[in-house]
Amino acid sequence: MPELPEVETVVRGLREALPGRGIVSVRLGKTDFIEDPAALGELLPGRRIEAVERIGKFIRMKLTAGAEARSADVALNLMVHLGMTGRLLVRPASEAIAPHTHGFFELDDGRELRYTDIRRFGQIRLVAEAALEGFYGQLGREPLEVSREEFASRLRGRRARIKALLLDQGVFRGIGNIYADESLWRSRIHPARLAETLSAAELSGLWRAVQSVLRTAMGIREATSRVIVPMTGLESLATAAARPLRARSSPDAAVTSVRTAKRRLASGALEGPGLRQRTSAAKRAAARGYGSGLRRRPQEKGSRAGNASRDPAGDSGASDGGRPGERGDRGRCAGAARRG
Repeated sequence: MPELPEVETVVRGLREALPGRGIVSVRLGKTDFIEDPAALGELLPGRRIEAVERIGKFIRMKLTAGAEARSADVALNLMVHLGMTGRLLVRPASEAIAPHTHGFFELDDGRELRYTDIRRFGQIRLVAEAALEGFYGQLGREPLEVSREEFASRLRGRRARIKALLLDQGVFRGIGNIYADESLWRSRIHPARLAETLSAAELSGLWRAVQSVLRTAMGIREATSRVIVPMTGLESLATAAARPLRARSSPDAAVTSVRTAKRRLASGALEGPGLRQRTSAAKRAAARGYGSGLRRRPQEKGSRAGNASRDPAGDSGASDGGRPGERGDRGRCAGAARRG
């Protein structure tokens, strides 16, 4: 999941492409992650993107209304949360559409701002400027802006595990699992410890670790993204990391799931050494008397094993470990002696 450093990298890239651009139209695909899809189509056209900034894990696009925009007297903000697999890309309108692209915001320069999300765990919502303070109130403090004293006061005396508090977006916004673990490791604090058990020195060390880890990660993300992909607002490190997923979507790519593999196997479209090995193994198992489920087949009537199982002398001999019929003969002699 994109966390504070990844989202900050995306925002820095979008700042190079979006400010000053007007939104001409909106097209939506699946909308189960959008708070009010109808409002996007009605209120966004005619508005201009004034600024792009990060609020925790949210991307905020501040919008200004033109004369042709509906409800022009209401200042709006477009808030986007990338969830686990969300991406915001600026693409030429003529470029092929990537799979799982659900939002198209046509810009006045002929390009489109596209929102792609495979798992659709992200969020898109409109927040009025008047309601922005209330939106901020639902989130915690920015970890890179909080002072050492406020950081400690938000954790001191809390009867909750320290890692859970770091992940709580109502305490600090933007910290995720990766950076919480790294910060605690650098501080030599066990993630399961209760916050109320931490000393002042430990809280101070944790504050320094959080600051260092997040700032270092932001620097690495930006440097890496500039090496992998030009930072023109088109892609970010999160996009580059997801490149193998996009590559798999091509027709000739490898199978991406067991379900797809089964479909392709049934249709005869899946071939290769693995299938040949599986077929050969099935043939060998069949020759040994096993079915495709590797369960022993019932012995046919008249087979050697079947005849042996019906021979009482052979049964008794096998259980004694001696020659077939040996134990049975001794048993009959002993019985005759007792009767005599």
